[in-house]
Amino acid sequence: MLPVGAAGHAELREDLVRYARQMLAAGLVSGTSGNLSARTSDGASCLVTPSGVDYESMLGADLIEMGLDGSLRSGRLKPSVDTAIHLAIYRARADVGAVIHTHSPFAAAFSAVGAPIPPLSSEWGGFLGGAVRVLDYVPPAQDDTGEAVAEGLGADRAVLLPHHGVLAVGESLPKAHQAAVAVEEGARLAYLASRLGKAEPVPEAELRRIYDFIHRRYGQR
Repeated sequence: MLPVGAAGHAELREDLVRYARQMLAAGLVSGTSGNLSARTSDGASCLVTPSGVDYESMLGADLIEMGLDGSLRSGRLKPSVDTAIHLAIYRARADVGAVIHTHSPFAAAFSAVGAPIPPLSSEWGGFLGGAVRVLDYVPPAQDDTGEAVAEGLGADRAVLLPHHGVLAVGESLPKAHQAAVAVEEGARLAYLASRLGKAEPVPEAELRRIYDFIHRRYGQR
């Protein structure tokens, strides 16, 4: 049974904890850095990870339910300091069911030098649909930056936050997590390829074809 203030959405809560720990295990974050959220079934709220709580000890009951208007629906802990960004993205993108923010090292290195991650892999570049852009700088942990980040994200699945890390979205938690992984794998490949010589990106037409195949035709549909 969930404690008072953590009512409902039990399965989604457990899924979020599971993906938070996968994020940590995969090296996409360290310590208590990063955050993630998922839209609830009614579409009017989301569950977001609490601020500064270790992922290994986090419980489903620790997640905070926030209305997309910024109102607190339930929760006994403070939500992530980046909650405003999550809420703004859900308001702007009806297709987004989950948001993940990571500090994965190779991608963070690209963000530190202000360089986009080129689509050198047909798999990862195809999943994301192209290069991973770098947004204009937005101060972290600010309540008034959500709209700017949502606007900068546009229709993309992932972007780099300068001197910070990665923001990835998806229709579901698995898709958002896969996008975050794709960004880090793409950054690692781009860095390694740069040590060997000049690498050409996958042609744009081919990226569009693979993107359509992965997101609309691949797998058991």
